[in-house]
Amino acid sequence: MKERYLWIGLLLVVLSWGGNYLYFESKQLDEPIFMKHFYEQALPIRNEDEEVTDTNYYESEGIQLTFYYLTNKYDNVDVVDVYIDGAEVYVDSGGFDYEFFGTSEPIHHVEQEFRHYYLKSVTVGIHPEAFATGMPGDRWTFENMEVYFDNQEMMTANIGKVALLINDSTPEILEQRMGSGSNDGQSKSVFVSLKPLTVEDISVPFANEISDVFKAKVDIDDIELRKELEDGEDIPSGFEEQSVDWENTPGILLKNVEFPFKMETDERLSLNVFLNPNRTSFLELASKITGTTESGESFVSYAGIIDHPYVTQRAIEQLIAEKEGEKE
Repeated sequence: MKERYLWIGLLLVVLSWGGNYLYFESKQLDEPIFMKHFYEQALPIRNEDEEVTDTNYYESEGIQLTFYYLTNKYDNVDVVDVYIDGAEVYVDSGGFDYEFFGTSEPIHHVEQEFRHYYLKSVTVGIHPEAFATGMPGDRWTFENMEVYFDNQEMMTANIGKVALLINDSTPEILEQRMGSGSNDGQSKSVFVSLKPLTVEDISVPFANEISDVFKAKVDIDDIELRKELEDGEDIPSGFEEQSVDWENTPGILLKNVEFPFKMETDERLSLNVFLNPNRTSFLELASKITGTTESGESFVSYAGIIDHPYVTQRAIEQLIAEKEGEKE
């Protein structure tokens, strides 16, 4: 009798272990998942007669971009090589973590830990020589990277959208005086006009792609501003916890601003940005303000936005479910 109970107990243990193993296997990723990134960065202009030295910007890693990807926790892999448009770019390995005694180990860039996964990062350096003699405003964009891992596997990863452009900003016309941000997806940029001017447009890169997570208000000193939202229709989903600040923030929605509008000397323009804190996309971009002065001189100013979300377990599960649905 006791032997029978023993076998039943062992059977239950085996079934429980088997069920746990099957559940564990069902949660494993077939390959790493790269998060969505919407990056736009400006490269400085180098004159054709500029002397290149060992310490010159163009001889260093150039511009650095950090990309985030999800891996299995118990099948740990790291990015070792990256190719963009067929060209290898510099990968920051992070060096080595040396123990007082024993061997050294590569540093793993783990940003967040989840039940079955790690959110990791890899930083790449892109040399801007291709832009050295480019025209201001020229853009180079890419959406995919060939990524090689330390387990000899390779994948073509869709990383969102990245744009690199030649810096075309014009100083001493519309000058940024303040920039601030917070960990709940809110940021503010304040500009002051140094001479009479007309603002003809304020644009945001990747506007269509980030429209569900991005909202902005514009506040100008001498423009009659709409203070109230209409029936709450402009409060973006996922911003409930920010709704009080959103409603109390002065200004009108960027999409409702009537261009062009004039600014006199020493007037202030504020751009208030609200991002959905529950998103899984990473943003490093800049709103572009363009216009002309009273004397007819064109100008360009940028309001930078850098926001990396704290990703929740629930958001990760939803992301994986979406990826699995794309494969079916």
